[in-house]
Amino acid sequence: MFGRKKTNDSLSVLKSVTLKDQSGFQQVSLNKQHVSLVKTQEAAKVSLTKRGLAGKKFAVGIIVDNSGSMGPWGFDFYNKGYVQTLTEFALGYAFEVDTDGLIPVGVFGSGFEWASEDLTQDNYRGFVQSQGWNGNGGSTNAGYALEKVQELFDNSEDPNLIIAVTDGGPDSKSHVIQQLELMSRKPYMVKWLIVGNDPSALAFGKKIDDDLRGLVDNVDTKHYTGTDLAKLTPEQFAEDMSDELNTWEAAARDKGIIL
Repeated sequence: MFGRKKTNDSLSVLKSVTLKDQSGFQQVSLNKQHVSLVKTQEAAKVSLTKRGLAGKKFAVGIIVDNSGSMGPWGFDFYNKGYVQTLTEFALGYAFEVDTDGLIPVGVFGSGFEWASEDLTQDNYRGFVQSQGWNGNGGSTNAGYALEKVQELFDNSEDPNLIIAVTDGGPDSKSHVIQQLELMSRKPYMVKWLIVGNDPSALAFGKKIDDDLRGLVDNVDTKHYTGTDLAKLTPEQFAEDMSDELNTWEAAARDKGIIL
């Protein structure tokens, strides 16, 4: 998003996968009564086709900041519905790229936990509230969250698209950088979504977007103000998710991360 990207050619590949093309096969079936999901899926198809990725499959996961600043004593992004909105957009997008339409969702604060069930078209309405998440998780241990993501998604046979939502700087910037650079050696593309206008979050988002020394550029930062989130459309979200996905795919293929 921000500027020129750096990589480190001295690193080695830790895992390779095949990027499957299922253009000619049946997509995961999406019930047409879920209008918001259908609109996002259709927008995803358009944005991916523009980048030569139509029909390509990824495993999608979401991790969300549950620290105090996200809650009612902070910016209140949970009660305002912004977290729920982002999970719904992510699910709609996933129906175009994910192999099974089951999206693991986790939250991080001082610790980390996965939701009690995957996000699906059957449970997405009120999903965030049903999990009891409300910015009640303490601090912002995003590095640990990325460790837990890899524990689960390293088993995937598809490239992984991880959507991280946060409003502040992490407890340990070096820990997050270490994990993102490790993930660059494996089939991970990370979308780092910053909500709000915290200066430390924006500065860190710029750093991981521009200055990581991974094997490939595998992080793309997007920034949303509260006003942006209230007006976010399926088309804009799909563009944000597809942006740089094709350049990551090309670089990962060049390095042998994708076969």
